[in-house]
Amino acid sequence: MKAKLNAGTWILIGGIMGMIDLAQFLIAFFGIPLSAIGVGAVLVGANEIADPFIGIALLAVCEFLGVSVITNVKRLLSLLGVGVLDEITGGVASFWFLDVWYIYRDAKKEQAAQTEAETAGSDRREPDKKAPYIQDGRRREGSNVIPVDFRGAGEDAEEEEGGEALEEAA
Repeated sequence: MKAKLNAGTWILIGGIMGMIDLAQFLIAFFGIPLSAIGVGAVLVGANEIADPFIGIALLAVCEFLGVSVITNVKRLLSLLGVGVLDEITGGVASFWFLDVWYIYRDAKKEQAAQTEAETAGSDRREPDKKAPYIQDGRRREGSNVIPVDFRGAGEDAEEEEGGEALEEAA
């Protein structure tokens, strides 16, 4: 499946991931003071549980758009790296939008390389492997060309015309 690399779609996905990043940052930053009343612990716990689902959702969106993350090691490591960074920092530094940017940039480079390879391949002309119908003055075996003998064709035509002219005069 060919990748759909519409920049508007990817900007929308990056914006959504940026809002998720902002929400996760605010939950992590304000969740600690709110832990005193019990609400913060629930929010921070929900934030930590949400990360794998966010990563899987991003993976699914990329696959749906035709950009394979599973088969490309760099993209898969990028996705896993953002998840690990988020876990290490306790949800404060979740940079899902950077992951979207990296995947888009990498897919764009891959598509450009494929397009260049296709155009380079189409510029080369295939040599005509078909043998000519007539070689060395002889018709090739199996060809559908009927040999025509043009020698003396002009003389026969003049006689016929002359004969017709004589009949008309008589």
